[in-house]
Order: sequence, then C-alpha cells, then structure tokens
Amino acid sequence: MTKLTIRCIYMEYEQRCSFFVQIFSVLKMNAFFIYFERKVQII
Repeated sequence: MTKLTIRCIYMEYEQRCSFFVQIFSVLKMNAFFIYFERKVQII
C-alpha cells in the first residue's frame, strides 16, 4: 500500500469518526437538557 491509499483510508475513517462524534455530542446535549428540565421541575 502506498502512502496515498493509506491517507485516503485515514481521511475516510476520520470523516466517519467525526460524524459519530457529532451524533454523540448531540445525544449528550439532549440528555443533559432533559436531565436539567427534570431537575427544574422537581425544584
């Protein structure tokens, strides 16, 4: 494998990873807001 193919595979992997990271951060934010709303309702 040449460096170019490795770089292409790495870029593709990086894009996929960043996509999953974005989804995860959005889910984390949603969970945080739901938790925060429940706390406010309890108070």
